[in-house]
Amino acid sequence: MNNLLIINALICAVGFFVGVHTFIKHLKAFSSEKTPVIEAWLVAVGMLAWSVLLYASFDEPVITRLEVFSRLLFLIYWVGGILKVQKQCIKIRRHLSKRKTNLYKP
Repeated sequence: MNNLLIINALICAVGFFVGVHTFIKHLKAFSSEKTPVIEAWLVAVGMLAWSVLLYASFDEPVITRLEVFSRLLFLIYWVGGILKVQKQCIKIRRHLSKRKTNLYKP
């Protein structure tokens, strides 16, 4: 395997697994609690994009440095967006937990 292909595969895999982690842990995909739909949809589409790029990198063995660099920059942008989503989910959970504690105070 080419070194660029391995680096590209690692970049795509990191992007996909960051999305999976956020989707499961922060957006609570498998929980009965409410999930912010807009963020969940965007994270799901982003995960799909990373998985398609990962598959395409194995299907197309010729990858240029420019493609790897652009995917690295996109990964940085993606992680920044994911961190915003995580921060917003934490704020929502804190707000809801404060609301619940205020409702039960005598």
